[in-house]
Amino acid sequence: MDYSTVFTESIKLHQRLVDIFVESRDESGFSFISQPEIASKIGRSQTWVASAIKRLNVEEICVESIASGKYMVHYENLLLKGVFSKISDLILDTRLDPTLFYKKDSVIAEEYGFKLRTVQMYKAYLRTGWKVSGNSTKVEIIE
Repeated sequence: MDYSTVFTESIKLHQRLVDIFVESRDESGFSFISQPEIASKIGRSQTWVASAIKRLNVEEICVESIASGKYMVHYENLLLKGVFSKISDLILDTRLDPTLFYKKDSVIAEEYGFKLRTVQMYKAYLRTGWKVSGNSTKVEIIE
């Protein structure tokens, strides 16, 4: 049985994006690669690449655009730092307390010190891997 989720697949794809930047570094630490080249390597559109860079930078700058085709990667492991790390923390906390999912986004953002967009992304990922039982508000984790 395949236990992968939209969230885990998204992390893998975004990590591949960061890896491409890292592989494109020169001795000065800058990555010289165009978005169309990245899109070709990752099998996605240039628009997806631009959007993915914005997603990576929601909490803190991961990939900084210095100039057209010139980037600086500030951290490499998405599970240890950045928006995906924070979403992972929220998902783990939700496993312990499923009522967290039902709190207002702004309340969660304030309590955790996260950006509102991060909380919105967390809820979007969970909606794809959780179900609501019948007409009730009981959340079950699909495993």
